[in-house]
Amino acid sequence: MLAARAEKRDHRRLGKDLDLFSIQDEAGPGLIFWHPKGGLIRKEIEGFDQKVAIMETGTVLEAGDAAEAIIGHRQTITVRPEKIRLGSLEDRPNPDEVTAAGVVRDVVYVGAFTRYVVELEAGGELVVLQQNLTMSSMDVLQTRGRHVRLFWNRQHSRAIATAGGDQKKEEIG
Repeated sequence: MLAARAEKRDHRRLGKDLDLFSIQDEAGPGLIFWHPKGGLIRKEIEGFDQKVAIMETGTVLEAGDAAEAIIGHRQTITVRPEKIRLGSLEDRPNPDEVTAAGVVRDVVYVGAFTRYVVELEAGGELVVLQQNLTMSSMDVLQTRGRHVRLFWNRQHSRAIATAGGDQKKEEIG
């Protein structure tokens, strides 16, 4: 009975029956060749994995030129928004910090905290969550459109899985 149930759920059989993928032992044992339908499902699962990583850890800097310009790697990273510090363009980073210049696109004042969405000069955007210690709601709203520099400790950058990649929340540095 258990063996019959297990066979019904065997991913190798399901992949073949649903035309999701095939396994060709000649190419390498366990190597999966994705069919179009399976590729779509795989991308959805990877997208979900990325969304979970964002919810767990924060904001995302997509792979590409922006990531390379900012962190020195062409991979997608995530940084918790409360770990990012908002500063002026004249501020300089500490030796262990990553920095990125940008413009505050959106501001949401929520009492004790403010959420800033910053469009980066290098491309992409990051979200910053900052405690309101000295600024009023009116002060915060005036930051929209302001040129700023973001700072975060290098150890707070985490690589996340992307299509075709196998990174999983590893420290960048």
